Amino acid sequence: MISSFITLIGFIIFLVANTLTGFIIGGIVLGFGCAAMFPTLLGYGINNANYSSPKVSSYLIMSGSIGASICLFISGFLGEHIDKQVPIIVGPIFCLIIIVLVFIAYLKNNKLLSK
Repeated sequence: MISSFITLIGFIIFLVANTLTGFIIGGIVLGFGCAAMFPTLLGYGINNANYSSPKVSSYLIMSGSIGASICLFISGFLGEHIDKQVPIIVGPIFCLIIIVLVFIAYLKNNKLLSK
């Protein structure tokens, strides 16, 4: 909860800033929020598993690391070539796509289990 709030404040500062100092402050606050969010969500996911599974933990850590690398590249590329607001808008769109894909996988898994 706190990491999400810090990230939101960082986004707002980054979007509203008109000076280099404002961008730097927004980036620092945004970095703190994102850095706190990943381990929080990872710990929550591992603690809510019904059993201890090194494979699941490894998958979560690997997907988070790969996602961070890819998203940093994409957001940097878009921010450099288009506008500073485009990467911030693209992020939630990717999140919605991921949520839809997870929901579809969940529905398919439940249909297979119920048969």
